[in-house]
Amino acid sequence: MLKYSIRVSQKAKHVRLTVSVQKGLEVVIPRGFDRKRIPAIIEEKRQWIRTAIERIEQHARFILPDEEVKLPEQVFLQAIDEIWEVQYKEGQAKAVRVYEAGDGLLLLRGNVQDKSECKAALRRWLTRKAHDRLVPWLRDVSRETGLSFNHVLIRCQKTRWGSCSRHKGISLNLKLLFVPAPLARYIFIHELCHTLHMNHSQRYWSLVASKETGYAGLDKELKSAWLKMPHWI
Repeated sequence: MLKYSIRVSQKAKHVRLTVSVQKGLEVVIPRGFDRKRIPAIIEEKRQWIRTAIERIEQHARFILPDEEVKLPEQVFLQAIDEIWEVQYKEGQAKAVRVYEAGDGLLLLRGNVQDKSECKAALRRWLTRKAHDRLVPWLRDVSRETGLSFNHVLIRCQKTRWGSCSRHKGISLNLKLLFVPAPLARYIFIHELCHTLHMNHSQRYWSLVASKETGYAGLDKELKSAWLKMPHWI
């Protein structure tokens, strides 16, 4: 029997399974849900769970202890074809701020001896970059495919490239900035298709195929893209 933990969510309306490095398999249930039904649900989703666990375990092997993580001297954002040389300047401020100094130079100023502060500052910069570059790109793909959405959020997620809510709200992982452009575009299409089909049914995949004929190869390539993420992110 697979080991799992249970979390009761006040907002959940349906049972949801999640797999993460920190928590393993977690079953999220609505308040009042009959817990005796959980083993049957896990058995039904056994293959999906095993695949997710294997992916997480593979990903975990590339996670270094925080003290071993080196801060970047260069940041390559493949999706938007930008390369930034990174410089660190000690300052009096306890916080660390990031400045685009021009000519592909990224300047971090402040308490740059604090790795956590530097990484947090870089994530804030990446969030802004994703808003500036990925969101307009998503809108272009939306117009191109005829699949509309209502709003978009940028997050830094550990196991998802993106998601789509039943209210047609799309969430994008800022780590998409580090993957090749065709993979980022495929994620846009993948989530936009969920605005019509909130599942992975045959109808859903047929819609994906009509918008991206090479989706199968891109989907396979995407599964190993996690391994190419910079350790500091």
